[in-house]
Amino acid sequence: MKPHQKTLSLIFAVCAAPFVLAWVAYYFYQPQSKMNFGTLLPTRPLPALDTPELDGQWRVVWQQEAHCDARCTQVRHATAQLRTMTGRDRTRVGRVVLNTSVRKFDAAEGLLELPMTPELSKALSTWPEQRGQVLLIDPLFNQVLVWPVPADGQLQVKKMQQDLMRVLKASKIG
Repeated sequence: MKPHQKTLSLIFAVCAAPFVLAWVAYYFYQPQSKMNFGTLLPTRPLPALDTPELDGQWRVVWQQEAHCDARCTQVRHATAQLRTMTGRDRTRVGRVVLNTSVRKFDAAEGLLELPMTPELSKALSTWPEQRGQVLLIDPLFNQVLVWPVPADGQLQVKKMQQDLMRVLKASKIG
């Protein structure tokens, strides 16, 4: 092989290597993990959660039992932390508690408490395991993500915050 052919072959190999490696990685390397902690839901509107108090905000929704036990208190605190951890985007996120006796709104905490009405119950009937999960709803009232709540009520707030921040960063609404 002549010296100029070796040089040309080396230049070709250096230039072709990224394309070959990219092709191999695309077809043969399958990542095992996913980016989000919560489960992405199919887009389905939930207009029953159209509330003027949280107009234009993302909603973190959960359903509590008739009385608030230790698990409920943990979820309440964790969702308050989640909202606080969003920083300057805090005003874009509101919290909604379902199954309370009276409708109350606390603007400072961004917390709306709603009684479970028949139309609200019907709208949420396709939300599986609703008592054991926290749901994220966009400002257009579509379900987006659902996060699991462990039996002890200890939510993984940091992972939830990462999901929420990704959604808020990508979103042009709310």
